[in-house]
Amino acid sequence: MLNTEYQMLGIYDPTSFHYLCSMIFPQNFEQKIGFDQIRSMISENCLSPAGQKQVNEIAFHSGKQDIVSELELTWELLKIIQFEENFPSQDYYDMTPGLTSIQVEGTYLEPEKLSLLKLSLQTILAILDFLHNRPYD
Repeated sequence: MLNTEYQMLGIYDPTSFHYLCSMIFPQNFEQKIGFDQIRSMISENCLSPAGQKQVNEIAFHSGKQDIVSELELTWELLKIIQFEENFPSQDYYDMTPGLTSIQVEGTYLEPEKLSLLKLSLQTILAILDFLHNRPYD
């Protein structure tokens, strides 16, 4: 079918793409192929609740370019984890609740939470430093 024929049928419109995918893949498709179990296994290995939240947002992709892109990112991180000794892998704290609570004027972080925030920021800076100083393959 030509693109104009798809347009005439109303299914080439980019806004209807997700509708078209939902017609192709049933609602429980991820469960049928075990993708939900993969997501669960990844989530169990996350170092923080923030990581688990990101894993829960991962969705099944059927497009070649999406899959290739995700595989490249996965391969890059796998190489870092396996072969780089100095990648920062501690002090991953989810500071979202504390930072949300101090949005109210007159509130503050408890000293223990402030210490965790400092450690988290140091880890973030160490990761950025690691990535910026890393030679490209």
